[in-house]
Amino acid sequence: MGLARILLYLVFAVVAFVVLSAVVSAVFTALAIIWAIATAVATLALLGAAGYGVYKLYTLLSGSSSPPTSSPSPTSTFGSDREAADIEPESRVDRIKREYADGKISEREMERMLEREIDSRETDSIDRELQRDRL
Repeated sequence: MGLARILLYLVFAVVAFVVLSAVVSAVFTALAIIWAIATAVATLALLGAAGYGVYKLYTLLSGSSSPPTSSPSPTSTFGSDREAADIEPESRVDRIKREYADGKISEREMERMLEREIDSRETDSIDRELQRDRL
């Protein structure tokens, strides 16, 4: 075996080592990036869960976790006259929706009544605007 052949094998070995080290470096870099993303997602999930737990604990301790079950009536003896005046009566649209929810009217009747109500509101507001312009 000649010196040229030994040098050729040596060059091939160096090239193979460089290529192999580049491939191994690329694989480990990709794995490091994937690991960093996975740990970031896990950390954010844990922080989110902890924040949600703190929020739920706060709402539980402050007593604001459930909405009020009923609103005070205008005839309530606990409130002042001003509070009773601030409570608005049930609108026509709310009444129609409640009747539909209670099963008193059909869906078709509800749609017809809501359409009529919306049309009458638009007409009323236009009429009021015209009357204001005349004054």
